[in-house]
Amino acid sequence: MTTTHNAWFSARDIALITIFSALVTLLVAVTAPTVTVMTAGIVPIPVWASLIWPMGGIFLRALVNRPLSNVFSGLIDGVVGSFVLPIGMFGLIALPAQGLVLDAVFGWRRVKPTQWAPAGLGGALAGMLFVFLVVYVFFEVRQPFPLVAALLGGVAGAGSGVIGCLLARRVSRLGLLTS
Repeated sequence: MTTTHNAWFSARDIALITIFSALVTLLVAVTAPTVTVMTAGIVPIPVWASLIWPMGGIFLRALVNRPLSNVFSGLIDGVVGSFVLPIGMFGLIALPAQGLVLDAVFGWRRVKPTQWAPAGLGGALAGMLFVFLVVYVFFEVRQPFPLVAALLGGVAGAGSGVIGCLLARRVSRLGLLTS
């Protein structure tokens, strides 16, 4: 799987990014209250979200494999999330920033979403950034909690990135990834 030379998104790419991004955002919105209740508030919603979004972003990067595909996905996540997530319009900043991190990690020629180390690193960095932006900037929590939450988001994001990598490998074996 190599990066394609055509930087424009095809209709297939736009459809995949739009549908997959909206579904991942709706999955976060639907499951977050349940996780909060089940864990008695111990797992903050941004940490739970950082367990799902990097997995979707890495898997989507493997499907589309175009520059800035995760930023485009983050914009769609932010638009959908502005209606269904408690962060509202702030999602238009936090989610594309998370996508930019993933695009920076997978922007190198030799780095692929089917490699577990870059996927874990990209997921960890994206998760930490997202949790930090939401907890420290949006909710303005200034105690040591934002740092602990950002580290938890990094751990969740790393695990999520590896799961996204494993999903991408499985789909790659089926021959469905772009080359």
